[in-house]
Amino acid sequence: INAEYMGDCAMIVFGVPEEDPEHLFHGLCCAVMIQRLIQRLNEHRQARGLTTVEFRIGINSGAMLAGNLGSRDRMQYTVVGDTVNLASRLSNMAAAGEIIAAAAVFKDANIAPRVRALEYGSMRVRGRQEPVSTYRPMYSALI
Repeated sequence: INAEYMGDCAMIVFGVPEEDPEHLFHGLCCAVMIQRLIQRLNEHRQARGLTTVEFRIGINSGAMLAGNLGSRDRMQYTVVGDTVNLASRLSNMAAAGEIIAAAAVFKDANIAPRVRALEYGSMRVRGRQEPVSTYRPMYSALI
């Protein structure tokens, strides 16, 4: 697991630098866990009259460039590429408290029988000619 923080955004990557054959499942479970934890946190915050927080999560999987990038003064381990860009775009399109994943995630043979999801529809995404098919995991349906 690799985490990178960018302002009010966090990017969590599974399967690099150590290989993880369950990276898709772990990523989905992590996303659901984050949303459930935020929901509980918000219940406590509301009871105290505090402002609630909301997360938007986008999930994608595929080839990417992973490694130490930057200059001699500021080097960090990160991932870049079309796969990463699409996950970012999906998170920006998600509503507060929502998880949106690219269709390929739920068509994976290791995910389809283990996680139920609802087809969310096709979305026009900046930088892509064709709309992207998306799904929303059902939080209570993780096996």
